[in-house]
Amino acid sequence: MTAFRLLQTRSEQLFEGNAVLSNYTNLPHSNSGAGIYTPDCLSEDELKNGLQLLGDDCIFAGSAAFFAAYLEEKIGLKQQVAVEKINPLAENFLMICGSAHAQSRNFIEKARQRGWRVAELPAALLIEKTNDTALLAWADEQMALWRQEGRLIVKIATVQLSFPNCATVLKERLAKIVNRLLQNPARELLIEGGATAYAILLQQGWSTLVPLQELAPGVVRMAVAQSPGLFLTLKPGSYGWPEMVTLD
Repeated sequence: MTAFRLLQTRSEQLFEGNAVLSNYTNLPHSNSGAGIYTPDCLSEDELKNGLQLLGDDCIFAGSAAFFAAYLEEKIGLKQQVAVEKINPLAENFLMICGSAHAQSRNFIEKARQRGWRVAELPAALLIEKTNDTALLAWADEQMALWRQEGRLIVKIATVQLSFPNCATVLKERLAKIVNRLLQNPARELLIEGGATAYAILLQQGWSTLVPLQELAPGVVRMAVAQSPGLFLTLKPGSYGWPEMVTLD
């Protein structure tokens, strides 16, 4: 059961069916306005629209993007205008895609259409038992191609796997591959997917990241304190890349 449906079910139980539906969230609420609201937003404007419908008698909780929208709509603060626009794909970069979300698949397809190198983990690395020798050998092959072209996208295969704890195992393997690839100096490292990012940061031992630019709500470019000259951009898998991150 999805989180959205779980909240919807609990809200329905709370009001025992004596409720009307919210036009915005499609979740039930009482005449007094009590209830559980989980707006399904695709943009910053939709976040703000949802806040306009809720009064000050609500308890608000959500992501960093939601908090920023709250500060604007409820507190009256305004975001600072970005002084500089950065396209992390303009120079030597490595992108790691650990998400199977439609946003990620669409981006990968566009990259392939433009002739960019997209390295997908081979079948030999998608089984339950493998060894680091094969893992690092594959990473070295990709590193050689990356050195030639200056851009590389690595993604986890989209085939369905069924061995125990496969998601965690693949994230750990991907982290080892990234550790090997970063022996080739990179300026920009972009990671898609929170669990993937955590596994990579843990493998690298990076504990201090300095925010530089918020490319879009929830998409932040940072300097890596333990690796001077390397810039890290993190993005949730369900988010699209902002307009300034172009494939041109």
